[in-house]
Amino acid sequence: MNGCTVNTLCGKEVEWDQEHVGDATVSGVFSPLINHAAFVDKLVVGIKGKLRKRLPKTIDKTANPAIGGPGRPYARSMHGIYRPTGNPFEVKYGPNPRYSNLFDAKLTMRSERAPLSLQEVTDLITCLVRKGNRSVLNGMEFTCDVSVPVRFFENHILARVRSIRTLVDDCGRQTLYAGVPAARWMLRVYEKTKSITRVEFVLRRAFLARAGINDLASVGALKDVQWNRLVKFPAVCQRALEDLIEGKVAGKQSQIILEWPGRRPTVILMAILKEYGIAGDQILKASPAGEMLLKMRKSFSWANTTVGCPKQ
Repeated sequence: MNGCTVNTLCGKEVEWDQEHVGDATVSGVFSPLINHAAFVDKLVVGIKGKLRKRLPKTIDKTANPAIGGPGRPYARSMHGIYRPTGNPFEVKYGPNPRYSNLFDAKLTMRSERAPLSLQEVTDLITCLVRKGNRSVLNGMEFTCDVSVPVRFFENHILARVRSIRTLVDDCGRQTLYAGVPAARWMLRVYEKTKSITRVEFVLRRAFLARAGINDLASVGALKDVQWNRLVKFPAVCQRALEDLIEGKVAGKQSQIILEWPGRRPTVILMAILKEYGIAGDQILKASPAGEMLLKMRKSFSWANTTVGCPKQ
C-alpha cells in the first residue's frame, strides 16, 4: 500500500495512511509535518519596550480595536499578518495602570500558513518594537498532527494528572483533555480534520521555566523534554496479560479482562488489576503511535529562517 507505514501491535499489523493531499488546504495543517515532526502552533510573548509608530511593509495591519475598560488589562488589540509567512498575530498594548505586573505589550502568534520559527518571531518583534526591548516567553502550544484516530488516544492514555476527560461539541467532535486549564501544562487531543488528529501540549510559563526554556532561542530544547513522564500511550500485550492473570482471576471476570485491550480504556484496566492486587505495569509496551509521537518531538525544528525586518 503506497504512502503508509506499517507497524505491529502485539503481533497485529497496524497501518496509518500518510497521504494527506486534502489536508494541505486546511489552515494550520502542514502535510510535510504530519506523522513526521512537531511544531509550535501558538506562541505568547510578553514584551517590555515601546511599539513602533510606523510599521514596515512586511507587516499588514488589519485591525486595531479598543478593548480597554476599568477591569481590562490592555487598552487596544492590534491584529495583523506577517507577510513573509502569512501567519497572523495579535498585539495587546496600553497596559492598565491598575495592574502592576503587566508587560508593556503581549504578542500572540499562530502557525496558520507556515510553522512558526525562531527567525520569524524575532523578526516580527523587531518589526513591531523599538530597540532595547526585552521579550519573555509566556506560553505556547507544542503540537503533533498524526493520522491516528482520537479513539486510540482516548483508550490508551496514561497521564500523571488528576483529571482526564473527553468533551463532545455540537457537531459530535471529541476533545480529550489531560490536566486542567490552570495547571503548568495540559494535553489536548482532538480531530483537526477528518483524517488528522492533533495531539497538543499547552505549556505555560511555569512549565517552560522549570524546563529551562526561558527565552525564544531555547524553545528548541522542547525536543529534549521527557514527555513520556507526563503522558504516554502504551499498548497492552495480550500474551503478557494472559500470563499475568492466570490463576489469579477466574470465570467471567477473567474473560472480561482478556477482552479489554483495544476496546476500552487502559487506565481502567490497570485499576481493575490493582483491585485484584496485581501490578499491571509488566503488560504495557510501547505502541506504534506512542513511538511515533516521541520521534516527532525529537524531530522538532525551531531555528528555521525566514525573510524579515531591518536589524535593530
